[in-house]
Amino acid sequence: MKKRPHIVILGAGPAGLGAAYQLAKRDDIDLTVIEATSQTGGTSRSIEVKGLQADLGSHRLHPACPPHILSDIQGLLGDDLLQRPRHGRIRLANRWVRFPVHPLHLLFELPPRLSARFAKDMCRGIWPQKNPSPGSATGSDPGSDPGISQLDAPTYRNELERRFGTALNEYFYSPYAKKLWGLPPEKIAAVQAEKRVAAGSLFTIARKSLLTLLGKKPFFYYPRQGFGQIFTAYEKAVRDAGTHFALGEPVTQLARAAEKFRIRTKTGRQFEADVCLSSLPLPLVAHLWKGPLSPSVQHAATQLRYRSMVLVYLVIQARQFTEFDAHYLPASELTCSRISEPAHYRASAHSNRTVLCAEIPCNREDAIWSATPEILTGIVQHDLEDCDLSLPPITHVQVERIERAYPVYDLSFADSFAELDSWSQGLENFASFGRQGLFVHDNSHHALEMGYEAADCVSATGPFDQARWQEARLRFAGNTVED
Repeated sequence: MKKRPHIVILGAGPAGLGAAYQLAKRDDIDLTVIEATSQTGGTSRSIEVKGLQADLGSHRLHPACPPHILSDIQGLLGDDLLQRPRHGRIRLANRWVRFPVHPLHLLFELPPRLSARFAKDMCRGIWPQKNPSPGSATGSDPGSDPGISQLDAPTYRNELERRFGTALNEYFYSPYAKKLWGLPPEKIAAVQAEKRVAAGSLFTIARKSLLTLLGKKPFFYYPRQGFGQIFTAYEKAVRDAGTHFALGEPVTQLARAAEKFRIRTKTGRQFEADVCLSSLPLPLVAHLWKGPLSPSVQHAATQLRYRSMVLVYLVIQARQFTEFDAHYLPASELTCSRISEPAHYRASAHSNRTVLCAEIPCNREDAIWSATPEILTGIVQHDLEDCDLSLPPITHVQVERIERAYPVYDLSFADSFAELDSWSQGLENFASFGRQGLFVHDNSHHALEMGYEAADCVSATGPFDQARWQEARLRFAGNTVED
């Protein structure tokens, strides 16, 4: 009797769990999931802060989630998957404005001179253009990621000014981009706008706002026990199907011999795989590879950059801080990028205390990355005071750090990614997928979709169907982050 193929998944974040969930339904393979940390869910997991539930940042399950994946999540969570209204706000020109942005608020709730600029931009009738930018990848090369712009493409700033004019770009998109990715917008590739900004023009924003006025209120899904409940449920389903999880096992070596992948972890354990599905950061895969690597691949692995994130959790003595679930802070004079109150996401509140999550983007070499809780608390307090908000007494501070929060699309990243991507696709029965594996800005539902698709490319006899995977990659190229 022929031995069943062994599939190993590297990483148990949303993408890895999505792949495991699909593969665990099958009885013609053996499956192992290897995860570096002691928990699954990656940066989408939930944490406890002094007895209160919080997430690693601000997470939502968007209605844009593919129907078959949403159906699976609803089946796993049942009544615990809540439908919640959007109720955020953004700080523009020292005024609070509803978020997602509403054109009427831009016209009537901001200083008159700025409102006039917004009105002028709206009257220009800026429409989205479907033609690809000069120099952008079109998907003709199956070895490259469609949608990634090349060096001669317009910049992030130019692309957003084309869509929205100068006012919204000057007060929101450009300063927010510099804060999130640590680069001025003219040093960021235009594809960043394609991936991170769904609206094609001010007309698109106005049309969505009209639907809101007509009663179609924006909403999202959120689990009763925190966003990480989704991935805890996926993990349980996969475990119940008999899948082996190796948690707390960082991979230290990846090699290929005799048509098998050989994977070694930090604890000294070794695994063999017929097919390896990796959601690890692609530069890390190249670093772990024990086999021939060209100088160009080695160099490319050092060029892709990530922006880090420090999360500051403040437990305060109050039933709620404000009525809003999230506050967006694009202004350059403010250090935080967003401050959220998780209790509002699930319609629950403690009797006398709540927790806030402040997000501070940074680089690992920045002083912010290693700052003490006291210093970080002072930064958050200062930002809130500048926004005319004061904190009730703080009873607890907790700090979490995410090393690879956002991929950075500088003007030269595309060549480095293409080099690494081409190398990884040349590995037989191997696929790099997920946000980290494809170096993309995606929502959790996108990562789950990638996992599902990668799993479906594993044939009954074991080989990985690269042609089918390339078709899926073409579909992924159209993903845009839902804020």
